[in-house]
Amino acid sequence: MASAQGRKNSNSDTKKSQKFKTVGGKSSDKNEDCQVCSSPVEMDQKGIECEICKHWFHANCVDIEDSEYEVLTSHKKGSIHWYCDDCNVKSIELLKLVFNIQEKMQKSEIKSEKMKTETNAKFQKIE
Repeated sequence: MASAQGRKNSNSDTKKSQKFKTVGGKSSDKNEDCQVCSSPVEMDQKGIECEICKHWFHANCVDIEDSEYEVLTSHKKGSIHWYCDDCNVKSIELLKLVFNIQEKMQKSEIKSEKMKTETNAKFQKIE
């Protein structure tokens, strides 16, 4: 993960998989127009890529303050995640569904275990 200052302009700086953009020249990758203002996210601007949809945003267009941007850029890849508003809402909905499914599975497993115990007890009485 690159820091917000002192990055050199190289081919690796313009890869889509990179989460942040700072300092350097213009990138030519697709989907690098800010999804809020529709202008390009240039290498000399503070920009951030949504980890889900892979769209780019100017930090100031998504209300990320300089201090927040510094925190995001100073952490190793994978330790802090950033999602755009749309993906954040969708990921919350997805997490709710997953937790709901987990709860139903646990209840089903308990019910299944209870039925197994009751069935075994009835077979014991028959024998």
